[in-house]
Amino acid sequence: MALLLASSLACSSAPETPSARDASTDVSRDATPTDTPAADAAPPSDAPPRLNVKWQPCGTFGGQADPRALCASVDVPLDHANPGGERISLYVRHKPALTPSGRALWILMGGPGQSGQDGEPLANVLAQRDPGLDIYVPDHRGTGSSEYLGCPTAEAPDSLGGPGILPSEWPSCRDEVVATWGARLRHFSATSAARDLRALIDATRATDTRAFVLGVSYGTYLANRYLQIAPSQPAGVILDSVCPGDGCHLSRHDLLEDEVARGLLARCADEPDCARRLGPDPVQHLRDLHRRVAMGHCALAPTPAQNTWLLRSALGNMMMSAPQRRLLAAVVYRMERCGAPDRAALSFLYERLYGPDWALVASIFAQPAAGAWLPMPTGTPPLGGGGMLQGYSFPLAINILTSELWETADPSPAELVRRWTETLVCRGVARQASWQVPGWPRYSDPLAGRVAETDVPLLALNAEVDPATPAPIARTIAAHLHGPYQRYIEIPGASHSVVAQGALVGDTTTTCGRELILQFVRDPRATLDTSCLARTIPHAFAASAQLSRLYFDTDSLWGDP
Repeated sequence: MALLLASSLACSSAPETPSARDASTDVSRDATPTDTPAADAAPPSDAPPRLNVKWQPCGTFGGQADPRALCASVDVPLDHANPGGERISLYVRHKPALTPSGRALWILMGGPGQSGQDGEPLANVLAQRDPGLDIYVPDHRGTGSSEYLGCPTAEAPDSLGGPGILPSEWPSCRDEVVATWGARLRHFSATSAARDLRALIDATRATDTRAFVLGVSYGTYLANRYLQIAPSQPAGVILDSVCPGDGCHLSRHDLLEDEVARGLLARCADEPDCARRLGPDPVQHLRDLHRRVAMGHCALAPTPAQNTWLLRSALGNMMMSAPQRRLLAAVVYRMERCGAPDRAALSFLYERLYGPDWALVASIFAQPAAGAWLPMPTGTPPLGGGGMLQGYSFPLAINILTSELWETADPSPAELVRRWTETLVCRGVARQASWQVPGWPRYSDPLAGRVAETDVPLLALNAEVDPATPAPIARTIAAHLHGPYQRYIEIPGASHSVVAQGALVGDTTTTCGRELILQFVRDPRATLDTSCLARTIPHAFAASAQLSRLYFDTDSLWGDP
């Protein structure tokens, strides 16, 4: 879970055999904040300096050999308001169009903290579907090869936590970054990254090129900031999994994620096979199971605390994947029964999610007030790749999170842990932040907390059931969409990152979100064909033998005789 709001980019790769349905919707602190103003948060100048971009062959793109792929390290001001001052280097990847059409797409990844390298597989998929796209994937400043904010000692492969950062390693990591950058950390902000994007687009596009921006998860928050400073530059903007500029608080993430999961689990009561096993109140069923596990029931790991964490976290991770969450009720049912076949199936699931050392992982996370940054769950293959997020920056994530994506009430670390302990289904994103927030300097940005007002074509997409960017919060963007080519659409049957999730009945090779995005970048002013909304695979607490084998190592979902 090396992410805050990082896009999962998980494919609905396990085939299902659903029936079609019609469903569519249009529609902390111990730290003392510095409140340092973000120097480059002032209104942009009329003529930003033009950057010098020199492309070089990359050789690979998205983990695949690609002789046409280009990369560039671009010299930019650390502070865009002071172009003659300190400089940093930005890294950008470019997948040239196979059949140039004068359309460029810039992909902004999630987090905050995710680098552009994780967007390359997505770029490959989109390029395959639309060979006319010139696709660019930048590393957000502070991540990947763009002036990476990191801790060489704590993140060394042979360190205690490996590439992840353990609670015991974080204080020295934090102090190292703060000592190096000090007040200049305020320039590693969403506004600075948005100005980078504006300057990069200006420097790379030809006169007749139309530039589109696709933000995924935190990338939607960055895209909103970009529109605040460049409201007329793009030909169109797509927001996938909306983190709205005026209401995206990651300090509340654990509570929101749990609320979404409870709502989904409650649907079990409407499915005869599921209701027969979990009864008329499936949420209460899970609540009772948590109580029993905390008392030692079904002990797969050495301690009740570790088993409680495994139950809560595994269900939370599975919520992020449309195929995996079909197994949620079966996990509850099998753990409650806890026979020998159930224990084997659950152990196999934990290994799929956390690797062979899942018991060690649980021992780290189950500490009363701690956690650790770990690789993303590997159970569902990402879009063309997998494993640890590449170039992810933990300090960059905390820098933006504490200053821009935090409640004004500023919950304490103890409050964040208390909230987490009250959840039934939760990855623990806010809880992880609880031990990283103290001591981190904060900046203030006058553009934060606001939604851009623009007339450019804009397509906002969100999953109907999304634990990372919940639909009730994402829907608030609709109130700001007044242009004739602006709209908000919810995708049924999908989870976080609809470009990658929400496979279609009869065609699991694509998603409704992806098809809507491709339509939009072909012509953002054309009427969208939304018929794919009625063809998304509907959620059900049922799974094929193939899906059961993938996560339980058995053909039987429920494991009944």
